[in-house]
Amino acid sequence: MTKIQKIVVPTDFSESAHTALIVAAQIASSTGASIDLLHIVPSISPTVLSLEDKNNPNSVENQYMEYVRQSSEEALKKLSKEPVCANLDIQTHLAEGDVFKTLSSFVTDNQSDLIVMGTRGASGLDEWLVGSNTEKVVRLSAVPVLAVREDQREFKPQHIVFATTFKDNQRKVLPYLQALQGYFKAHLHLLFVNTPSNFLDAATLQKRQEAFLSGAGLDNYTVHNYNYVTEELGITRFSEEVDADLVVMATNQRRGLAHYFLGSLAEDVVNHLKRPVLTLSLRS
Repeated sequence: MTKIQKIVVPTDFSESAHTALIVAAQIASSTGASIDLLHIVPSISPTVLSLEDKNNPNSVENQYMEYVRQSSEEALKKLSKEPVCANLDIQTHLAEGDVFKTLSSFVTDNQSDLIVMGTRGASGLDEWLVGSNTEKVVRLSAVPVLAVREDQREFKPQHIVFATTFKDNQRKVLPYLQALQGYFKAHLHLLFVNTPSNFLDAATLQKRQEAFLSGAGLDNYTVHNYNYVTEELGITRFSEEVDADLVVMATNQRRGLAHYFLGSLAEDVVNHLKRPVLTLSLRS
């Protein structure tokens, strides 16, 4: 059985990151996992730091960075001592560099099982021009990523929606789903959204679902075939109807031009759905 033993919570000390810590603490309480609370300080760009300044510990830039490091360490210690973290195995870590690259290296080196991140979501021009670190991590991380909004401070999933195509490659995420069910005694909703642009007839869909479920060993689940205009809207509407506590998606993690032209359903759902979203990589 898949186990969740190490949880990483990246924090920028924002309210949404604080919510992620609260959720991670609840998961750790149910699973017995440890928590690594990680703050990443962005490096000063080489274009604004001369070689002379870089080697001078008394330069304004280096003094500022030392102040940031000390302040961050104090803030991390304060977070780790909050009541929600009582009786948990929690460690604090301070790193420096590019947020995504540093986080990726950290989870690899520490063999982490789950990243819990806060997200404020985005829409319109903000989404197109800015995006967020959470969406980038969702798109590229080999480690499962749980994205939560600021107001989602209670995590005791009783109804888990797994939005799936029932293709064979998505079977690889089932052990993780079964582990979640075991930890939280949750009911699993296997959701297929049938859209006009990607329509499957009943016979084809039934055959695919039977092949997917054969030998999967799932328990306490129901299968739902849901007709809607788009996958994202179908996932949203169905999740509202069953009052889902968690939506799970397997992602192919498109990169480069494929991501630019085809986009990412998982990122769109993370951005817009007002419920916790867990993404599981099919590349790992």
